[in-house]
Amino acid sequence: MNVIIVSAADSEYFPLLKGLVLSIIEHRSDRPVAMAALDVGMRPDQVSQLHDLGVCVRTAQWDFEFPQRPTTVSWFKAMTARCCLPRYFPEADVIVWIDADAWLQDWRALHLLVSAALDGSMAIVPEFDKAYKAVLQRFGPDAEYAGTDQDGHDYYAKLFGKDLADILSTSLTYNSGVIALRSDSTAWKAWQKWMQIALDNARHRLTEQSALNAAIYRGEVPVAPLPAWCNWMCRYGGTGYIPAKGIFVSSGRPHERISILHVTPRSEKLVKATIEGKEMLIPRDYLEHQSFRATFESRRSHPNDPGT
Repeated sequence: MNVIIVSAADSEYFPLLKGLVLSIIEHRSDRPVAMAALDVGMRPDQVSQLHDLGVCVRTAQWDFEFPQRPTTVSWFKAMTARCCLPRYFPEADVIVWIDADAWLQDWRALHLLVSAALDGSMAIVPEFDKAYKAVLQRFGPDAEYAGTDQDGHDYYAKLFGKDLADILSTSLTYNSGVIALRSDSTAWKAWQKWMQIALDNARHRLTEQSALNAAIYRGEVPVAPLPAWCNWMCRYGGTGYIPAKGIFVSSGRPHERISILHVTPRSEKLVKATIEGKEMLIPRDYLEHQSFRATFESRRSHPNDPGT
């Protein structure tokens, strides 16, 4: 069975993509899993670095016609190409997509993603966990408010009309940043159909995720929901860190080890973290793979140096 892990980047996101690749190499061992990337604006020297790391790089195209395409930046091809990955990688039996701003802390999520996708379902993580305080406010047992997210409803209505917006704006979101799907699954076509509908009406950084959720809630994409530690959303739950072990864990008890850390959003310079039981704000960059590795290795080598 040919399994391939795919991501994408332009020149700005390249350091994040490289961090993801290095984290895969760190934990892959001798597992027969290939790595690939879609080039949506990387420099030649960056592409060369990926080749040196054993990554297959293919240039993303515009896979859809839509009104705003002439004025759309190149990196948006990573959005439009995501539901068309079997076209780019016809040699794969199972395709795993991981956003460039995520990275592996261990292999558990990859094993679960692939095994869950074997029956034709999309292995995917809903944006929900007991530590996601903002989400619990809407969907938890002690929700402070419920009902429609009006901003979300207005956006969904613009894309798909009021009836589907009523459903999507009151339902959990499935995050498209980490998924796995068999290349022969009919889910790809369903996702493409809703992507075209969405793009005909509007362009947004979350258009492809919105299209996927439309297909899911219309019953056209069967899903295998996975636990939050398979795609930990830093923006919702904060992140726990155990210095003695050098590992990130969920901020809520029992502090499960995170397998894939999704460091979002890029717009925030500080993020919440719980370190040795104390909640604090730390630089967002610290959670990125290459920065974390450099910092952790420095502290491990010089544990008494206050400068580290």
